[in-house]
Amino acid sequence: MSSSEKSIRSTWIGILTIFWTLIFGIWGISHTLLSSAQAVERSAAKQNGKPNADSYSLARLFTDVHPLPETELASSDSIGHLFQWIENLANLAPKGESVAEQTAHRRKVARSVALAADRALQLKPSDEQARQGHLFKLQALCDLADLSNQADLCNKANRLLTNAITAARNDHRPEVAAIGMKFLLESNMAKWSTLRSDQKSVILGHIVQYISQSKLQPHHIQFLMNVTDFLDSTGDNHLAVKLLNRTLPQLKNSRGPEMVRCVTILKGLHRRLNLLGNKMEIGGIQLDGTPFDWTAYRGKIVLVYYWASWCGPCRSELPNVLKLYHAYHDKGFEVVGICLDNQRKSVDLFLMNQRIPWATLFSPQRSQSNRAHHDWDHPLATYYGITGVPRAILIDRNGTVVDMNARGEQLDQQLRKRLGEPLAKARLIQDAMVRQVSGQSVRE
Repeated sequence: MSSSEKSIRSTWIGILTIFWTLIFGIWGISHTLLSSAQAVERSAAKQNGKPNADSYSLARLFTDVHPLPETELASSDSIGHLFQWIENLANLAPKGESVAEQTAHRRKVARSVALAADRALQLKPSDEQARQGHLFKLQALCDLADLSNQADLCNKANRLLTNAITAARNDHRPEVAAIGMKFLLESNMAKWSTLRSDQKSVILGHIVQYISQSKLQPHHIQFLMNVTDFLDSTGDNHLAVKLLNRTLPQLKNSRGPEMVRCVTILKGLHRRLNLLGNKMEIGGIQLDGTPFDWTAYRGKIVLVYYWASWCGPCRSELPNVLKLYHAYHDKGFEVVGICLDNQRKSVDLFLMNQRIPWATLFSPQRSQSNRAHHDWDHPLATYYGITGVPRAILIDRNGTVVDMNARGEQLDQQLRKRLGEPLAKARLIQDAMVRQVSGQSVRE
């Protein structure tokens, strides 16, 4: 796996982890266990087993564990006692100082936590206790799979993890099912580039099923946006489109202003994912207050550049766009900027300092509101589901979108392919030839 693939993978796992943590935080996730889990340096997930009829007894498999406290059946006090024991265990410092000793300590803690959580789930827990028990168990099994130092033990831990995820996903309680989906996605995103197409399709099926069985809330829409953005970033654009094709019909009867807003953004994302090879429509108001005339760009190679002055990557890419604009403008290259700032003054100052020569579209309503810049409420951002900047979309002379991420070297290569050598370079070559001929004439 290349470093860029690892970067994409870790970035999106991080995004989803933060997203789910925020959601589950309102249900009171125990920060003690999570802090302990974060102390473990997670490698790429090694889950490669499949659930089958053979089940592994935790009590039989996990022999080297910390002694569990005594519990009584159907006792909520016993469950609370087990959870408190888990939290205390998570804070237990390792006795050794070497890496091997600390790893062995973490494996023992993970085995013990999984066993204690499994016992709690057998004691007729309340809905909240079931949610917390599944979270403890899944996190412990996930850690154990990562920490296993033998192939056989790793396979067994992964099989246990797979079965535990399935059990959580199939639970009738929405909070428990959501936890199952969290771990299903995180474990598979960690190895996404190694999955076969049929395996990816199965995961998409699980997501569709989860959405269809849920009482939909705005966080479900955000969940779909995160997954489709992840698929798009890994080159599986067709899977992102397929996922939205199957889930959007389930959202058509959404009610409430927040749900309607989220669904509108998701529809825009679907529209953006279908842009490649199709036409793109641009309209709006320019910074000088005049309407933007998209027809004036017919027959041109156009870069539609979504950006914001507060965006670091946008500022980093800007010199490259400026350089290529000056090199290819006389050969038919244009840039249209779509600014997602919400303060007109900051935009004017930035454009003046950077000497931006191309048209910039700005929504005047944004400067009159107090919305944060991350709301993405520019009409063209909503219409095309822009959830991150910079977004650089390249359009050919026929008005067809040919590149959805035309940045850096990729933009340079696209322009060379369609417009030839840049004029600036051609002038340099010509000047060099003139100097060479002049020098020869003088020597002669």
